[in-house]
Amino acid sequence: MGIGNGPSRQPATPEEAAEDAAWRQSIIFSTRKVYTGVSVVYLSFIVITATWFVWRTRTDSALAKRSVFLTMLGFFGNLLISTPFLLLQAMEFPCFLILWGLYLGVTLTVFSLSARAWRLRYLFRSHQAKLARMKSLEGGGKRNGEGATTREMSDEEKDLLEPWPEHIPARTRAMESQTLTINAGSTMGGSTLLSPGPNVSGRTIDGRAGSLWSAIAASRHGTSRGMLAVSHPGIPTLHIDGATERRSDDALASAAEAGHVSSPTTRQASPSLPKRSAPTATQMSLINMNPKPEEEPTKRLAYILFGILSLVVGYICVVTALSTQYKIRPVSYQCTMGTWEMMPVLVIMAGFFILGCPTLCWWLWRDNDTYGIRRDLIAFAISGTAVAVMYGLQQAMLPSGRNFGESPLRLYFGASNWPVLGVAVGHMTSIFLPLLASYDIHPLRPFSRLFRLYRAPSRESNTDSEGSNEKLEAKKQKAGKRRTARKGAAPSITWTLFASVLDDPECFEAFKDFAARDFADENPLFYQEYRRLMEKVRVAQAPSPGANRLLPGIAAGSSGESSANLPVPTDGASSLPAPLVHQSTMSRMSMTDKYPVFDFTVRRERTIKNRIITFLAHPFSRPLSNTSRAGSLFNFGSRSQPVLVPPPVAASAGGLLIPPSMRDEYRTFYKTFISPGSPCQVNLPARIVEDVAKQVGDDSKVLPLVSIFDEARNEVLDSMFEMFPRFVEAERDGVVKKFLKVAIKDAKRNSRRPTKDVVIV
Repeated sequence: MGIGNGPSRQPATPEEAAEDAAWRQSIIFSTRKVYTGVSVVYLSFIVITATWFVWRTRTDSALAKRSVFLTMLGFFGNLLISTPFLLLQAMEFPCFLILWGLYLGVTLTVFSLSARAWRLRYLFRSHQAKLARMKSLEGGGKRNGEGATTREMSDEEKDLLEPWPEHIPARTRAMESQTLTINAGSTMGGSTLLSPGPNVSGRTIDGRAGSLWSAIAASRHGTSRGMLAVSHPGIPTLHIDGATERRSDDALASAAEAGHVSSPTTRQASPSLPKRSAPTATQMSLINMNPKPEEEPTKRLAYILFGILSLVVGYICVVTALSTQYKIRPVSYQCTMGTWEMMPVLVIMAGFFILGCPTLCWWLWRDNDTYGIRRDLIAFAISGTAVAVMYGLQQAMLPSGRNFGESPLRLYFGASNWPVLGVAVGHMTSIFLPLLASYDIHPLRPFSRLFRLYRAPSRESNTDSEGSNEKLEAKKQKAGKRRTARKGAAPSITWTLFASVLDDPECFEAFKDFAARDFADENPLFYQEYRRLMEKVRVAQAPSPGANRLLPGIAAGSSGESSANLPVPTDGASSLPAPLVHQSTMSRMSMTDKYPVFDFTVRRERTIKNRIITFLAHPFSRPLSNTSRAGSLFNFGSRSQPVLVPPPVAASAGGLLIPPSMRDEYRTFYKTFISPGSPCQVNLPARIVEDVAKQVGDDSKVLPLVSIFDEARNEVLDSMFEMFPRFVEAERDGVVKKFLKVAIKDAKRNSRRPTKDVVIV
């Protein structure tokens, strides 16, 4: 099994030479037994753990975000390197198999490490850029006065405004000031508010969808009332057919880019807006301008992998055809590493581990993600550099140990063990340790925490438990079994604590920054804009005569009223078709029982019948597909998220139709967060996206329900709550410290509270 030859002295007598040869042969025989057992154990270990890793990614999103495909490429590289090198010391191993295994193994290992580093840098920088873009939109509005929600208009500003037209109802006039307050600081609702006044829509550039025609009409200087229509705050509801309305989004973007927008409702034309920049950009700029720093390199990685493998396989075929040592027939068992056949792979290994790995560490040093991917890659790179140096030193300085007078060290520990150790470290950091971490087992840092935060936390809260989901309850019980039942134990991560953090502005900003490092910044951005959108709906749906938009069974009066007998909204929407969503579809439109803390609707009691229906429907509720770049190496997959089954609920206040004037607000929200390919697309099951698109998409002619985004909200909240324990762990001495103190006091108070036996009479 010698790899390389070294100098040796001649024996004094033949008997001495025979005795030395027998001694060395006994060493080889003994070490082969040991290496046979080591090979079986190690190869079985890496195969089992890799298979377990792939299976675990189906239920653990943290593992799925490590890129299963690229990680498995590294595993196959590990397998191809370890198998021939270990078996080389356990038996006489064919040289051509060493050639194939070493070249393909090194290629896959180097490519996997490089591609994972590239992927991490892309994800980290793109999410940071996306969050910075949204913050600049929000911050720019505040710097321009949009955030001054309580500022009173001066007399000069009031003089510049036209008086209210007489035909606009008093209710609409009263709600304008409220809408201005809601719009303030939002990156979605009416960005870049020029001045408050009777017609807010004339001063906003909302988004790509719908009634951007007000900005088109205003793009012609000198236009005062041009195409204005009676409108609800936000977006005009009456459209005038013509060529102007049919102008494309590209034309709108060009007009806004050039700054040809003026206020159509003031006595004098407002000066042109400056060219769109980050502080004053609108939601339209976010949609039309890709916030990612570069194009997703999935296809490029696939092309690079295919090209490299083609070159390597071609070179191996040439070597097996020309070389006598590495021919398939006749098979050779005496192979050395210093020949021309092995020089290319040795140069690649030396160049990558000595030059490439330090460069990779410097490249990723500041991309500190929350999953420890950067840490694992850097650990692999450093260990790879170390083992490459040790391999070269042992090959150059130590003899083979087979000849008389040579050191037998390489008979016990061959140089080929160093590459095996290197890829073993990569397997531990990339597969085994993350797999243990998914079960809250951290062997390398047993004393680093004062208390453990479980990845499947309880959603306990002080609210009524009627709306809890069966799967959440199962998770709660499983986590409770692992939780230490001692008095005064550390508080668990509860839904109440989660709600407190989301409601605190400082904590929520820190949570958004953490989400960007978690590759999920679109989730808190979605939730932030969802709450603002719902607040606008609340303001717009103030009670008024003739504004009843309840679904059948919810409206005042007889519960058996049909949709045909419902009054038609009269606030400028008489030309819109009636809704096509019936009460039977409302069972999937709202999941209010699941998230009572953020519920905007009336809770419904869960009967035994409903519980049985939910339980029976649970095994068949997993989404069929995912809309988040399914063919991408950078896709995390909805299958990695826990699928929570919505309990059947009836139409309640969530069955209200949106105000007609907010149709385009909903459409802009859809195009920003839900539509496939949107700039801040959240990860949702395909069914939810299809249901939303039917009511809010470009081809939709129906007036959407207020609750159309509720299921998407619940999915987003679930993803955020799954990330929340990691956020608390990172910020337990920071912004969430005050909430943890309250939770600790509550936990101690509950531990001292005596239990009461419930007697059923």
